Amino acid sequence: MPHDIPGFLLLSKGAVLGRIQFSHEDWPWNYGKFFPAEPFRDVEELFRRDASLLALGDSPAEMEERDAATRQIVDLELELHHATGGALAGEPDLLHIRGDEVWWRGFSGALRGAV
Repeated sequence: MPHDIPGFLLLSKGAVLGRIQFSHEDWPWNYGKFFPAEPFRDVEELFRRDASLLALGDSPAEMEERDAATRQIVDLELELHHATGGALAGEPDLLHIRGDEVWWRGFSGALRGAV
């Protein structure tokens, strides 16, 4: 990804998982294109599983499985940093990655303290 394209760095506990090129917002969701970095390999399957679970129905078992995947992603303590300058832009409440698509909502990390 060229360096002059505005966007974000996606970090988990200090490790850069990749870059995000912001494309648009449809409140409360933000959308962009994801460019993975080497450390993303360690969590790629988690995001792949999460994306597949989004298509499930709303039975209690399916919701429980989806909630467990969400909890694993929240536990990554994701942060968005401005790609230029590296300042913290926020801590997504929810973030999903499917292929090179990324979408997230919130910037306060609100689910981190939730049980």
